[in-house]
Amino acid sequence: MNLITIMRQRKILVFVIAAVILAGAGWYYQTHRTPSPVGDDAVLREELMPFAHLFEFENKDPNLPDSAREKFFTRFTNDTNALRANPDNFYAWLDLGLVHKNLNAFEKARDAWEHLGDIRPLNSISFSNLGDLYAWFLHEPEKGEAAYRQALRNEPTDINFYRNLAEIYDKLLPEKKSQIDSLLEEGIKEAKTKTEKAELTALMASYERDRGEKEDALQHYRDVLKIDPEYPQKAVIQTEIKKL
Repeated sequence: MNLITIMRQRKILVFVIAAVILAGAGWYYQTHRTPSPVGDDAVLREELMPFAHLFEFENKDPNLPDSAREKFFTRFTNDTNALRANPDNFYAWLDLGLVHKNLNAFEKARDAWEHLGDIRPLNSISFSNLGDLYAWFLHEPEKGEAAYRQALRNEPTDINFYRNLAEIYDKLLPEKKSQIDSLLEEGIKEAKTKTEKAELTALMASYERDRGEKEDALQHYRDVLKIDPEYPQKAVIQTEIKKL
């Protein structure tokens, strides 16, 4: 093999190595970068300017898989584009808050849902989302309680709100544990189906059992089977009755 051939082969090898390095660098950048805001060069409408920070994609979860991040970026793109077109889009604000929450950008989720509550004060879902966010992620359980109370005023028949607020009282606001029973009694009255009424009755019984109020718990477990003889968790209730 002559010198010219050797030199050509070395040049080809160097070119291949460089191409591989550049390709790898490009892959790393594409998969690990924080995507740019949608429409950087687009001017937001005046009514959206106070929420400009919500139009910036920010991943605060270092453990989020690349595939999940890309899916959230797609949703973020769709939501922000929808809001640019119509700042009154309820579902875009709602989902934008969910995207930010899943990226651990909790303050941004809060701002999106607080705004949604301002423009749709009679909705319940943004307030229930805020209740969960404030209580368990922003560590402000009093604000979580207030948000759930607003959700209940707007939709008093949703038993999930009673269940979730009772958990906040039990786990995060021990000084309000005494309100759990009255809260659940209110929910039992408002529940739309006998199964939902039975479910909240069983929940009340479990709190009474955990507080050592054996007789009250036993009575309410029995009430569950009277309210709904075909209660889906009937076997569990029967087991609790035997234990007590």
